[in-house]
Order: sequence, then C-alpha cells, then structure tokens
Amino acid sequence: MLLKYDPGEEDEDYEMEELEESEEDDEDDDADALDDIQCSLFEVLQDIEEVKTWASYGPIKYRLPITGLHLSRGGVVGLPLSSMDASRIKQHASQFGSKSNPSVDDNDLTCDLDSSQFELRNPAWHTAARMLALEATRTFAVGDATIQLRGLTLSGPSRPLTLWQDPNPDPAAFGSLMIILPSLHRGGDIKLTYGNETKQFSTDIASEFGHSFVAWFSDVRLELDPILSGYRLHVIYDLHSPLTQLGVNLSAFAISEEANAYQSMLEQWSRLREDVGNSNPLVAYILEDKEQDYKHGPLSYGRLNENHRQKAKYLKQQCLESKVCFWLARMFSSVDSRGYAESIFELGNISELDGTEVLEGNVYIDKEDVVEIGSFNCREENDSDYGERSSEYDDGLYHFKDWVFLLLPESQRMQFLAEHMSTRELRLWIACRTNSLHSSGSQSEGASHETSMEEQRKELAFMCQHVMSMERSKRRDHDDSWLPGPDDPAFSLVSESLVVATLVARQVSLFGSAVRKCPGKLSQAMWREIGKEFNDDDVLHGEYKDRLAVALSRIPTLTARYVILKSILSGYIGRTVKPDDDPLRLWARENIVSALSSLGHATEEDVKTLAAIEQQYGKDILKEGKVSDK
Repeated sequence: MLLKYDPGEEDEDYEMEELEESEEDDEDDDADALDDIQCSLFEVLQDIEEVKTWASYGPIKYRLPITGLHLSRGGVVGLPLSSMDASRIKQHASQFGSKSNPSVDDNDLTCDLDSSQFELRNPAWHTAARMLALEATRTFAVGDATIQLRGLTLSGPSRPLTLWQDPNPDPAAFGSLMIILPSLHRGGDIKLTYGNETKQFSTDIASEFGHSFVAWFSDVRLELDPILSGYRLHVIYDLHSPLTQLGVNLSAFAISEEANAYQSMLEQWSRLREDVGNSNPLVAYILEDKEQDYKHGPLSYGRLNENHRQKAKYLKQQCLESKVCFWLARMFSSVDSRGYAESIFELGNISELDGTEVLEGNVYIDKEDVVEIGSFNCREENDSDYGERSSEYDDGLYHFKDWVFLLLPESQRMQFLAEHMSTRELRLWIACRTNSLHSSGSQSEGASHETSMEEQRKELAFMCQHVMSMERSKRRDHDDSWLPGPDDPAFSLVSESLVVATLVARQVSLFGSAVRKCPGKLSQAMWREIGKEFNDDDVLHGEYKDRLAVALSRIPTLTARYVILKSILSGYIGRTVKPDDDPLRLWARENIVSALSSLGHATEEDVKTLAAIEQQYGKDILKEGKVSDK
C-alpha cells in the first residue's frame, strides 16, 4: 500500500516543536531572572551597614552636662525641675500653639518658649547635644546631622493631647530632636507613627534625674499621651543635614520606599522560586568570617558580629513583611579546585535567629543557590577571609565550613520541613505543636488569635498527613519509620502522639486512620485525653464519634472496650444537666450495646465486666445487648 504524504502532519510536528522550544525558553528566562534577583537581593544586603529607621528614642545612659538654663526675664532654672521653677517658666511661656503673649491655661498646663525667651549658657551642653544628635540619627542615613535650637516646652497635667504641633518648625530641617530634661513626671508616653507602624516610648522612667531623647523625621506623626502628674520639661532642636543641599530626599517616606522596594524584590524572588520548582527552594548567603568568630558552637543573633547583626535585623524585618523564612545554617562544602564540576553543598544546624533548632541537617543545596562573597575556586585551603577550613586537600577537593543566611518562601516551609526532618525531629515537632494548641485553646484573645490557631492547626494537619503518607507508601527503614513495630515499647507513645495530634488538628479522616492503627495499644490516660477533646463542640458534633466507633469495633474483648469507653467519659465534662441526654454518653451507651451484641461465650473476666455494666446502666442494657440469650 502506498502512503500518501500529508503536509498537515509536518506542520503539526513543527508547531509542537516550536511550542516545546518556547516553553524551554520561558523556563530558561525564569531561571535567569531568578539568578539575577538572588544576586540583587544580596548585593543590597552586602551594602547595608546599619538598619535605617525613621525614628529613634531611649534613655541617655551617660551623664550629660548641666544646661545652664536661663530665662530671659526670669533668671536661672535649676534641674531637676522643681514646682517653683515650673511656675516661673509658666510666667514666661505662651499657651501651647500660641505664638505670642505668654499665658497659662489652668485646664491645659502645656506651654512653650521660643529660642528668644531663654538661653542654655553652658558651652559643654551644646557640645553634648551635638554628639547626641549624631548618635540619635545614626540609623537615619543622613550623614553628619547638625542641630539648631528651636524651643523649650513644659508639659503638666492636662486634658488629653493627641497630635503634637511643632512650635516654629524650620522648613529647611529634615527632622526634630527632643531632649527630655530631668523633671519628675508620670504618664506622657510619646507615640511616633508612619504608615501602619507605630513606636511608643515612655519618658517617665527615671525622669527625676535622668535624660532621654526622641528623634524623628518631619513627615512622622507625633502623638503625646497626657501627663498624669508632675511636669515634663524638654528642649527641641531642628535637625539639618548637608545632604539636603544636594537634593537628597531625607524623610521617613524615602526610607519606607527603600524598604518597600526590597520587600518587592523578596516577593518576586519567592514567586520565581515557586515557578522554577527547584528540589530545595533555598538560597544561601555566605557570612564572611575573617576573624573566625563563628568557629565554635552554634550561631545565633546574639553571637553575630555587629555588621552581620545589622544585616540580619534588616533582612528579618523585610522577610516578615514578605512572608519569607529567614534562618541561620552551617554549610559544609567540598569544592573542586578547577571549578564546580564535583562541588557538594550540604546544610546543617539550621536554626531560627534566636538559636531555636529548625533542622539538624543533611540538606543539600544547588550551587546556583549559593550566593558567594567571592568565587569558590579563588579560595585556598588556608584562606582566612572565610570560615573554618579543613586541613586536608582530598581527591582534588577543598573542604570548607561556613555559616550562611538562608531564605525560603513561607509557602514552601512546611513541605521543606516535612521532607527533611528526621523521625526524631518530626515526632518532636508534632508533639510541640499539639501541646501549643492545647495550652492556647482555652484562651480567648480575639479574631487574630483564632486565625493564628487555625493556621497552626493546618500546619499540624499537614505534618500528620505527611506521616500517614509515609506509612501508606511503606517507606519504613530502621532509622526513618514513623511508627515502631507493634511489639516495640515505643509503639504506644508514638501512636498516642499521632492520635491526639490529628484530633487537635480537627482532621476527621486523619484521626480515623490514626486511631484505627492502634486502638488496643493506647493507654487509659490517652483515652481520657481524647475524652477531653470531646468537650469541644466542633469535635463532639462532628464525625469523630463514628470514626472512633469503627476503631473500637476492632477491640476483641468486651472488657477492653468497656474500659476504653469509661476512660473517654472520665475526661469528658458534659454539655447537659441530665447525663442521660448527653450526646457523648448516649454514644458510649450505644457502643456498649454493640459490644454486648457481639459477645460470644462469656469468660470470667467478661462476667465481672457485665456486672459493672449492669451496676452503671441497669439491667435494661443487658437485655438490649441480648446477653440473656447467650
């Protein structure tokens, strides 16, 4: 038979090849974009020497010189401030917000003087104030800030003040510096707000003899709580910077925009990680350790040097906003001296910034996801610019140990943990999360608390589902099996942990699967804990009773079933005044009747149990179970 040529087939093949090539090009583009953005993320991080902020505040922990405060028409004012001196200041002060004619309002004892109405005559004070301005604006990224005296404000017990109005602000200033002078008072907290973030500072702590300060950008909103007693005296300075003359925008807005840009990069990176679909969605940033400060022991935020601490602080803030996990880890690398041909990168000691362990280790990472300070093949065996080195050069490989920052999209955290946790870690994680939900379940803290608990339940359910999947797929070797063998002494404890976890996670099907595996191995205390969970209406009125009944039907003896049901009821408080009307007690009675109906030849132990049942429920239950017929 002759085959006829169909040009349409060739066109279809050509179109399919074009489509496949297009998809491959898209994947390559995503991978290239991911590489670029990973480098950009850490290039920005590399340049960070200090976390930028739009406000700073706190007590001054060193002694400041005396101010030499002198009123232009009232003489010297001593500090700490006395009530007599406060009265003298009020005679020279205008009412809050007024620009002329000093006066006092008995209902609002807040008043101010401009710089023409007083002097600070001690030269040492001006030097100290200039140094304080540099310290207070160190995180503002404004260069060397200078100050110009603006005014003096006295605040006393008053009606609530909300928005602070700067008296006589200088339009050329980028911000303000407030120095609270020794003046005993109570209340008067200062609230600084920009965007959705608010910072609060209490000025009354050690206010009689101590100084404190608050510095902020001009576009920050300042609110003052009322002074409850005493008086607060503070001096105000305008803050200037040479950068403003160069056209640099010095504002909270600029700092916020910079942070938003970094958050946007993190979010884009997170999306690309999901699209590219690497086996390990991690990226690692190597911490330079020239002094080998990190050689011994685990690493945490407190052990980081100042440079890395600032980077960690900045990165943690951005990761929280961008839903990205941020961890510390030890990285072991074996690098081919000729390049990456035989390179191996393994992570261990993965932890939170506070040192809390996340994973022990044995997590391998691709070479593309290690962001280097320098090229690995430029590093020598004894190169002191990096972390701890091994003393051997083995099979053409250099061996290095470094500490790294790790980033992971929050959306992939649970899958990553489930795949890389050891059996011990997985059991411990489930136990800790179960206990956490147990302890917080009795608290009522509003909608946000409920949302948090719901998220925790979802994560617990995810881990329980992972365990069930492991069991179903029979990935059971000596080290990594979740459930020990039924004859293992640890079987009951591990089984109980899983049963309670599925119940706390509010997962009916998982609970049914877990309890069916080991009903006869659970302790009476465990069944009592299950009974406590039935005090929750969601559990009581759900399908849990049906799943539990199926598991109980597998218990071979009447006595064992009766003991289990008694244990469940002993942990249950009940929902009605009349026990006979209680849904769980009715359910327990039905299960006892079912057990009686399936009873064969009664053993000596069964006879004792029948007597106990009769004593608790009466003779009618024996008739319902047709015991007399047997």
